[in-house]
Amino acid sequence: MSHFVIIFDRLHPGSPTVERYEDADEAKTRLFAVELELADDSERGVVLLYGESEESLRRTHGSFFLGLDELLEAFDAKL
Repeated sequence: MSHFVIIFDRLHPGSPTVERYEDADEAKTRLFAVELELADDSERGVVLLYGESEESLRRTHGSFFLGLDELLEAFDAKL
């Protein structure tokens, strides 16, 4: 399992920056650093996720990886 720091744009979802870390402490250090960098930026955010691969995160946390149209399509497909 890996740790992923995901830096995303709230206004333009779909193309986040994804950084993969094998070391949990390194990932947390990076998360806290980015949080400080983005403290005054209400348009961008950062999360730390844990998973087997980026592909698995794309399936389970699609809102960080898909644009609005793609999210709506995925939601409609599940109904």
